[in-house]
Amino acid sequence: MDKDSLARAAAVAGRQYGHVTLDQALQAGLTLAAVRRLRAEGHWVRVSKGVYRIVGVTPTWRGRMRAACLQGGDEAVISHRSAAAVWGLEGFEPPRIVDVSVPASRRPRIDGARVHRRDVARRAVRDGIPVTPIPETILDLCAVSRNEGIPLRALDDVRRRKLVSGAELERCAAEHTPRKSAGIPLYRALLERRLGRTPPGTVFAAEVLDLLVAAGLPEPEAEFWVTIRGRRYRIDLAYPRAKIAIECLGKIGHLNERSFEEDPVRNNDLALDGWLQIQLTYRRRADEPGAVVADVEAALARRAAA
Repeated sequence: MDKDSLARAAAVAGRQYGHVTLDQALQAGLTLAAVRRLRAEGHWVRVSKGVYRIVGVTPTWRGRMRAACLQGGDEAVISHRSAAAVWGLEGFEPPRIVDVSVPASRRPRIDGARVHRRDVARRAVRDGIPVTPIPETILDLCAVSRNEGIPLRALDDVRRRKLVSGAELERCAAEHTPRKSAGIPLYRALLERRLGRTPPGTVFAAEVLDLLVAAGLPEPEAEFWVTIRGRRYRIDLAYPRAKIAIECLGKIGHLNERSFEEDPVRNNDLALDGWLQIQLTYRRRADEPGAVVADVEAALARRAAA
């Protein structure tokens, strides 16, 4: 067996989580007989039709996605919920079934995958995996999610972490609106709701914000900063004109010695500056959403009557 050809094939596999296609092996100089021998001797293992993994490479979910793209062809990309996992978006775990988009003209059979036959105009690469860009990934989530909170959570996450710009999100809307792409009405509605505003700092704060808006209350400002007596504080959600601060409390951020010392100073400063504080825990938001809305409504009414 030609060692140089084998080395070239191994180099290709090294860029693909240990996977190599039959065509790539042949292009590297291996013969069909050599590939059969590698498999028979246990050096390579067949993952799916025409795709092999070099023995000794630990199978991973990223490798499984890369293998799915290899089986789907040169223009295949990971998409939908699987793409959200590749991008590391909050709330999206590596899926059991991989979403793969291939050109509409192709009909590949990909083991363990959900195949979407459609033409994908844009593609990106993340961790060596062909994937839909972030805006298109969120658009796909809008198309397949029964709960609009799922793509909204993804949108908040990418904006919070500055993974994508507002211009890129709007570009996606402009390109897909004339095509009447699946999910575009919800996608445009989410952009209208969020762009131009500071994204909530946590998923918890985003859920509270959406709860209040859904109940018909004015939309509070997220991540609002105030300076009091030379000290600067960030308020999770705020009605600045009414001076109402809504704090979404998490155990990790508050159950430590530093917070134990600093939180009372912060609370005193806000109170002395005239801020009315409403403090919420996640359990209260989950178990008593109506009570949360009632508390904020009562605070707004008190300020209006003052």
